[in-house]
Amino acid sequence: TICVSLKQGRFSSNEELGNIMLGDMELGKVLRVDSHDSFSYKEYLSSAPCLPAWYCSHWWGEPIVSFVSCCQKHSSLRRLNDASANYWVCGYANRQHELELEIGRDITESSFYKALHVADGLLLILDQDATPFSRIWCDYELYASITAPDKMLDIVTMAQLPGKNQAGAQMLSKSPLPGESAVAKSVREQSFPLSLLLQGLQVCLENGDATIQKDKDGILFEMGSHADLTTAAGQELLQQNLKRANDALHSTFAILAWPQAMQRGTLLDFGKNAKRSVLGKQKLKLPEILAMDDARE
Repeated sequence: TICVSLKQGRFSSNEELGNIMLGDMELGKVLRVDSHDSFSYKEYLSSAPCLPAWYCSHWWGEPIVSFVSCCQKHSSLRRLNDASANYWVCGYANRQHELELEIGRDITESSFYKALHVADGLLLILDQDATPFSRIWCDYELYASITAPDKMLDIVTMAQLPGKNQAGAQMLSKSPLPGESAVAKSVREQSFPLSLLLQGLQVCLENGDATIQKDKDGILFEMGSHADLTTAAGQELLQQNLKRANDALHSTFAILAWPQAMQRGTLLDFGKNAKRSVLGKQKLKLPEILAMDDARE
């Protein structure tokens, strides 16, 4: 194990940890790397630029091992090779000591916005509590992908594997994977956690929290098509855009939940027998949720 302390423009070792060991071979202490400028973790690994194929939307509370497992499972199912498996991860792509340059007042000028709009699809990584739904940045990333007709959406989580006493990555996809039939897609997704589907059917994108209030203000400004949100007309436009995006998100989850609902006989009450903590006051009727999405063909 190599332990490195990340500082502005400098990596240095902790001398108390002793020498680096590779098996039984002693390699000495970690060399210090100096730079006159701040840089991201990605730049430390490679200075060669690359375009993101997939944008990772997640929160930073899940174990890194789980995060990597989800990405590896996604890459395997999508049959991505080393050249095409480019994932944009904010914590590694941004220069953490110069975040004010990465996240400006205008969301459309941020690294997040630029990467999301270049990427082919959004990979939403959920923990067991679906925490990303409660974070405004993740909600905005979902909003941007849902309202872009050509943007792919995959959802992956760590969950109990069928017939096994261990957890593994399981994935939902908005459409069948390359070479996958509709039946094979249904079988692949049949064990995706019910609680996460329920929360996806009820989430309201505008309700996410932000560590910094100005981030949420900027995101709502973008969701409102840059209208003046202090006016009635601006608020009306924002609510129209949010309703369209929320309806599209809910109908997407309704389609993803449909095979499980058919199997369980819960099309007209998808939350039947679910914990009250993840349910609203009304029954979740998947046909009605689909019908609410006027933009869906």
